[in-house]
Amino acid sequence: MKTEKLGNRTFSVYLITGCVLLSYIIHLILLCRNPSGSQLNIFFGSLKDFFADFFNVLRYVAGRDVYFNEIGGGQESPYLPLSYMLLYPFSCLNNYGSMSLSDCWSSRISIMSVFMYTFFSLAVFIHALVALIKKYNVNKIILLPILLSNIVLFSVERGNLVIISAAGAFYFLAFFDSENRMLRYFALFMLVFASVLKFYPVILGFLLLKEKRYKDILYCIILGVLLTILPFFFFKRGLMNIPLLLSNLKLHYEAYRYGIFPRFGVSHLFYHIVRKLLNNEIGPTVYIITQISIRLICVFSVFLSYKTKDEFLSLALLIFPILFFPTNSGYYCGVYLMPLIVMTPNLFLKNKKTGIIFIIYSILCLQCIQILFKIFNLTQLFVNFFTLLIFVYVLVITLLKIKADKEVK
Repeated sequence: MKTEKLGNRTFSVYLITGCVLLSYIIHLILLCRNPSGSQLNIFFGSLKDFFADFFNVLRYVAGRDVYFNEIGGGQESPYLPLSYMLLYPFSCLNNYGSMSLSDCWSSRISIMSVFMYTFFSLAVFIHALVALIKKYNVNKIILLPILLSNIVLFSVERGNLVIISAAGAFYFLAFFDSENRMLRYFALFMLVFASVLKFYPVILGFLLLKEKRYKDILYCIILGVLLTILPFFFFKRGLMNIPLLLSNLKLHYEAYRYGIFPRFGVSHLFYHIVRKLLNNEIGPTVYIITQISIRLICVFSVFLSYKTKDEFLSLALLIFPILFFPTNSGYYCGVYLMPLIVMTPNLFLKNKKTGIIFIIYSILCLQCIQILFKIFNLTQLFVNFFTLLIFVYVLVITLLKIKADKEVK
């Protein structure tokens, strides 16, 4: 029986790996046949905005006055200062304050700096994933489809801190329930670190609340306050930056809420569909209604996560809100889904039906072939749509499971 279970788990890993690897080979063949064609859309803007999330931050942070920078506008500086502080050392390698984005692309030092950052961030990301894989005793070959996936390739090219934030979330999930006290505190630190960088991983902290680890929660709150406040003093104007940060958050919301670009979410899609089919006037109203609705569903999802005893469902109900609650959830946020991919082989052992659904979802989510229709990347739209469907599916089966457990009692 043990050998059969091991075989089933290995089969699911090899199935996901084989399908994603095949899609990657097809993607490469199509890309070689037409280097400037549709397959280049696996990267943001077909590489016309090359590593912009990295280079632009260096341009904003170079003078240590990131919240008052006039290069990109306030809407481009909506994050807590620690995220900018981490990238500041790279800004010292060149005169980024006076450089345009195209200047960065033509500078050898700039290309070397982005190479160093990419190498470091990927090394941390892989190490955190390996820790998670070891915890769930899954074949390490699952790393291959994850690293070759369209989501990770897209994220790496952006040069976005989401890779490091996701790694912090993975470390937390790998060690938060460890018997080793040092590893547990390391996990708590990485949760706070990930949350200060990108905020929404803080939702994973409900795993601590579920286990009634109130001392650990207090530790996280204190550490979170320190990592939020102290980095302000690294920049000019210190705590005077806080009001402008809040203003920048509002500008960021206004600038990105309706945008059509690779992202997760449904509100912006409903907004444009309604404007196209009906009229412009009710578009904003529809946007607000759908946004409020999806956020209420996310809150309900977190509540259900607290109620269910199923480890996989509990985690899924926390991860999906990380993608769907924010106003601007870029496509690179899909890296937060990777723990569910890692856990899918074990899910297949416990529940064949749900396991098969998640195997199919994993393949669709990770595969590399880019399908375009006019200006729309259907591959990325499908991943967004399938993720939403899976979110609803998880909500439904969790409700049914909770109801069944109550009837048994």
